[in-house]
Amino acid sequence: MDEISQVTKEVVVYSSRLTTWALSVFAGTIAAIISTSYIRPSAIQLRISNLLFIPGWVCLSFSIHNGEQLVRKYLASIMVKSDAVINITSKINNVFSDQRLYFYVALMFFGAWLLVFLLQWVFVQKLTEDK
Repeated sequence: MDEISQVTKEVVVYSSRLTTWALSVFAGTIAAIISTSYIRPSAIQLRISNLLFIPGWVCLSFSIHNGEQLVRKYLASIMVKSDAVINITSKINNVFSDQRLYFYVALMFFGAWLLVFLLQWVFVQKLTEDK
Protein backbone atom coordinates (compact mmCIF):
# COMPACT_ATOMS: atom_id res chain seq x y z
CA MET A 1 0.00 0.00 0.00
CA ASP A 2 2.94 2.29 0.69
CA GLU A 3 4.20 1.82 -2.87
CA ILE A 4 0.81 2.81 -4.26
CA SER A 5 0.74 6.01 -2.23
CA GLN A 6 4.28 6.88 -3.33
CA VAL A 7 3.45 6.32 -7.01
CA THR A 8 0.23 8.31 -6.62
CA LYS A 9 2.19 11.15 -5.05
CA GLU A 10 4.57 11.18 -8.03
CA VAL A 11 1.60 11.31 -10.41
CA VAL A 12 0.25 14.33 -8.50
CA VAL A 13 3.62 16.08 -8.76
CA TYR A 14 3.75 15.47 -12.52
CA SER A 15 0.12 16.58 -12.84
CA SER A 16 0.97 19.83 -11.06
CA ARG A 17 3.76 20.42 -13.55
CA LEU A 18 1.36 19.85 -16.44
CA THR A 19 -1.07 22.32 -14.91
CA THR A 20 1.72 24.88 -14.58
CA TRP A 21 2.72 24.31 -18.20
CA ALA A 22 -0.91 24.60 -19.31
CA LEU A 23 -1.27 27.94 -17.53
CA SER A 24 2.01 29.15 -19.04
CA VAL A 25 0.96 28.15 -22.56
CA PHE A 26 -2.42 29.83 -22.05
CA ALA A 27 -0.73 33.05 -20.93
CA GLY A 28 1.74 32.87 -23.81
CA THR A 29 -0.98 32.50 -26.41
CA ILE A 30 -2.90 35.42 -24.94
CA ALA A 31 0.29 37.48 -25.03
CA ALA A 32 0.86 36.48 -28.67
CA ILE A 33 -2.56 37.75 -29.63
CA ILE A 34 -2.58 41.05 -27.73
CA SER A 35 1.06 41.84 -28.36
CA THR A 36 1.53 45.15 -30.16
CA SER A 37 4.25 43.73 -32.41
CA TYR A 38 2.02 40.98 -33.78
CA ILE A 39 2.19 40.89 -37.58
CA ARG A 40 -0.75 39.38 -39.42
CA PRO A 41 -1.58 38.82 -43.06
CA SER A 42 -4.03 41.13 -44.74
CA ALA A 43 -6.03 38.29 -46.35
CA ILE A 44 -8.92 36.99 -44.26
CA GLN A 45 -8.30 33.44 -45.49
CA LEU A 46 -4.92 33.41 -43.79
CA ARG A 47 -6.17 35.06 -40.60
CA ILE A 48 -8.63 32.21 -40.07
CA SER A 49 -5.72 30.19 -38.69
CA ASN A 50 -6.08 32.29 -35.54
CA LEU A 51 -9.24 30.32 -34.80
CA LEU A 52 -6.95 27.41 -33.87
CA PHE A 53 -6.45 29.20 -30.56
CA ILE A 54 -10.03 28.48 -29.49
CA PRO A 55 -9.90 24.65 -29.45
CA GLY A 56 -6.40 24.91 -27.99
CA TRP A 57 -7.71 26.97 -25.09
CA VAL A 58 -10.62 24.58 -24.59
CA CYS A 59 -8.21 21.64 -24.39
CA LEU A 60 -5.98 23.54 -21.96
CA SER A 61 -9.04 24.26 -19.81
CA PHE A 62 -9.93 20.57 -19.73
CA SER A 63 -6.32 19.72 -18.87
CA ILE A 64 -6.29 22.19 -15.98
CA HIS A 65 -9.68 20.92 -14.78
CA ASN A 66 -8.45 17.32 -14.82
CA GLY A 67 -5.36 18.35 -12.87
CA GLU A 68 -7.58 19.90 -10.22
CA GLN A 69 -9.73 16.75 -10.09
CA LEU A 70 -6.62 14.63 -9.72
CA VAL A 71 -5.45 16.58 -6.68
CA ARG A 72 -8.89 16.24 -5.09
CA LYS A 73 -8.91 12.49 -5.67
CA TYR A 74 -5.41 12.24 -4.22
CA LEU A 75 -6.51 14.08 -1.07
CA ALA A 76 -9.50 11.76 -0.85
CA SER A 77 -7.20 8.73 -1.10
CA ILE A 78 -5.20 10.00 1.86
CA MET A 79 -8.29 10.39 4.04
CA VAL A 80 -10.13 7.13 3.32
CA LYS A 81 -9.61 3.58 4.52
CA SER A 82 -7.22 1.36 2.62
CA ASP A 83 -10.09 -0.54 0.95
CA ALA A 84 -11.06 2.43 -1.21
CA VAL A 85 -7.51 3.50 -2.07
CA ILE A 86 -7.19 1.04 -4.96
CA ASN A 87 -10.43 2.31 -6.52
CA ILE A 88 -9.41 5.96 -6.10
CA THR A 89 -5.94 5.23 -7.48
CA SER A 90 -7.51 3.73 -10.59
CA LYS A 91 -9.60 6.89 -11.03
CA ILE A 92 -6.50 9.04 -10.51
CA ASN A 93 -4.77 7.12 -13.30
CA ASN A 94 -7.71 7.73 -15.66
CA VAL A 95 -7.90 11.44 -14.84
CA PHE A 96 -4.14 11.80 -15.28
CA SER A 97 -4.34 10.11 -18.66
CA ASP A 98 -7.08 12.55 -19.70
CA GLN A 99 -5.09 15.51 -18.43
CA ARG A 100 -2.07 14.53 -20.50
CA LEU A 101 -4.19 13.85 -23.58
CA TYR A 102 -5.90 17.25 -23.45
CA PHE A 103 -2.57 19.00 -22.89
CA TYR A 104 -0.95 17.28 -25.88
CA VAL A 105 -3.95 17.96 -28.12
CA ALA A 106 -3.80 21.64 -27.13
CA LEU A 107 -0.12 21.70 -28.05
CA MET A 108 -1.01 20.21 -31.43
CA PHE A 109 -3.50 23.02 -32.09
CA PHE A 110 -0.96 25.66 -31.12
CA GLY A 111 1.72 23.88 -33.14
CA ALA A 112 -0.57 23.89 -36.18
CA TRP A 113 -1.16 27.62 -35.71
CA LEU A 114 2.58 28.21 -35.41
CA LEU A 115 3.24 26.23 -38.59
CA VAL A 116 0.63 28.25 -40.52
CA PHE A 117 2.02 31.48 -39.05
CA LEU A 118 5.59 30.61 -40.09
CA LEU A 119 4.49 29.59 -43.58
CA GLN A 120 2.62 32.90 -43.91
CA TRP A 121 5.62 34.79 -42.65
CA VAL A 122 7.90 33.14 -45.20
CA PHE A 123 5.67 32.97 -48.27
CA VAL A 124 3.11 35.78 -48.03
CA GLN A 125 4.38 39.12 -49.28
CA LYS A 126 1.88 41.57 -47.86
CA LEU A 127 1.60 41.56 -44.08
CA THR A 128 -0.03 44.23 -41.99
CA GLU A 129 1.15 45.22 -38.58
CA ASP A 130 -1.53 45.40 -35.89
CA LYS A 131 -1.40 48.77 -34.15
